[in-house]
Amino acid sequence: MTPPPTPRLRRTSGGKRVILGAVAVLLIVLGITVVAFLLPAYTPEIEAEAKARRLMAELRDPSAFHEWLIKLGLQQSSERRGGHVIARELAALGQSAVPVCVKALRHDDRRVRYWVADALRKMDPVPREAAPALIQSLNDEASDVRVFAAEALQKIQLAPAIPAAATTTQPGGKQ
Repeated sequence: MTPPPTPRLRRTSGGKRVILGAVAVLLIVLGITVVAFLLPAYTPEIEAEAKARRLMAELRDPSAFHEWLIKLGLQQSSERRGGHVIARELAALGQSAVPVCVKALRHDDRRVRYWVADALRKMDPVPREAAPALIQSLNDEASDVRVFAAEALQKIQLAPAIPAAATTTQPGGKQ
């Protein structure tokens, strides 16, 4: 008895190739769509707020943040940034940095409050959203923080109630 003949493989027709190609394209489009919905939308505001948070971390603990930047290769070991540079960068971020700055005006470290108040007064225009925190800063124990807060409030044009508090050397408006 002879074995049954083996079926001959036919070449796939062009129609099958088209179908396979269409399925591959659909899978790619589906994958891109899923990734787009799972990842948060990128906006310049989100990037600016993240930068403001990084700058605040640097103000809070300059040595730890500096070491982290060196490890990432973003900064040379001899390169150090002072508070004035960080304040200038926060001011350049403008509105996006306000939530972080407002929170930092209540920080325990006087230096952090000083540089944040400096950043807010350098913003052009000074955001009105910062006014309540700046008004509270008029009673700060550090006179330089009170002066910067007063200057920022003058830029917002909330100055009528400020001069007495801004010229005091004691917190709470005491002479």
